[in-house]
Amino acid sequence: MRPILIQRLNDIFHTDMFLWLIPHGAAIYAIAFVTVLIIFVYRSSKVGLSRSYAFWSGIWAIAFGLIGSRFYYIIEHMNAILKAPSLILTGGSGSLGGYIGGTIGLLLSLKLYHARILEYIDVASSTLGLGIFIARWSCFFESCCYGAVSSIPWAVRFPNGSMPYNAHITQGLITPEAQASLPVHPVQIYASLNGLILFILASWYWKRLRYRPGITFCLFWLSYCITRFGLEFLRGDGVRDFVGLLSTPQLLCLMFIPMLTFGFFRSLMIKSGSSKIHGGICAERQHSRNSQC
Repeated sequence: MRPILIQRLNDIFHTDMFLWLIPHGAAIYAIAFVTVLIIFVYRSSKVGLSRSYAFWSGIWAIAFGLIGSRFYYIIEHMNAILKAPSLILTGGSGSLGGYIGGTIGLLLSLKLYHARILEYIDVASSTLGLGIFIARWSCFFESCCYGAVSSIPWAVRFPNGSMPYNAHITQGLITPEAQASLPVHPVQIYASLNGLILFILASWYWKRLRYRPGITFCLFWLSYCITRFGLEFLRGDGVRDFVGLLSTPQLLCLMFIPMLTFGFFRSLMIKSGSSKIHGGICAERQHSRNSQC
């Protein structure tokens, strides 16, 4: 999809600049990581948390997220990998594995720093939707994670050689002479917009509920799991493993929703005043910089 967009936009505007304005998938992920990390560090410092802890914990989260996304892909596509072991090195990644791995990396780092974990993960959760908003455009440009066949007016047709095109050839839905796939739901764009909405909402309730530690984390991921569960029904890439009618991401969402719901109500019952948090932050600052608060 990316080469087609670049060519058409360059033709329309009689320029070559879109070759540089529309980045490769890896560059888009890098932009997402850096953007979220910057906002995470800024918001942490704004509420009195350690910039150093936030930065290095964010680096740990990125590293563990990359590892987790690869492991998730291997587990989810085990049947295909058994037939073609080279996919272990050349295959893709799984976003849910990245989120799980990133959360583990963030928690481990904060634990080693003896930091106030709930405050930091709340700040991190208030920023993650923006990363999803940016990163999902890589999926659109690479034509992965595509949608099911649809006749809606905004359905997208992917070009010859793309993943949906090849899948439709294999399924006998189009002939090799076709120039593009059948129209499909632009699920990647749905997921991107969903990330933007979650970012706006999480930023809003983090500012208002940050004195209840853990609540932003639970609300963000609960919202994500619910919306991700629904979006999965619109996807058309059949390479994901299924149990009955449900995909692996949907099963994971169903597993996480009760735990996050429990965490949400538990956070509501925690009465943490601003003075208590401030005192904890002072102790953290003295531990990290040996200074007075």
